Amino acid sequence: MEMLSALEKKVENLITLIKRLKDEGSKLGKENQELREQVRQLEGSLLKEAKQVELELTEERETTKQVVDDLIKSIDDLIESGG
Repeated sequence: MEMLSALEKKVENLITLIKRLKDEGSKLGKENQELREQVRQLEGSLLKEAKQVELELTEERETTKQVVDDLIKSIDDLIESGG
């Protein structure tokens, strides 16, 4: 009878352990999904910011190119006019 009681206790412990592990697995699955969503949002945000920076750099590059072109033209005009 003692052996049966010990076996019953071990089975109860195993059932409790399985339930706990199942609950933890479910909780971790939910956390994983939440983290994946946060990563997607962060990626989207970073991509949007990167596009904005790229646009700003393109605009600055064009402005700089125009300023340099104007400066070269002014220098050429000065040289042609004799100083």
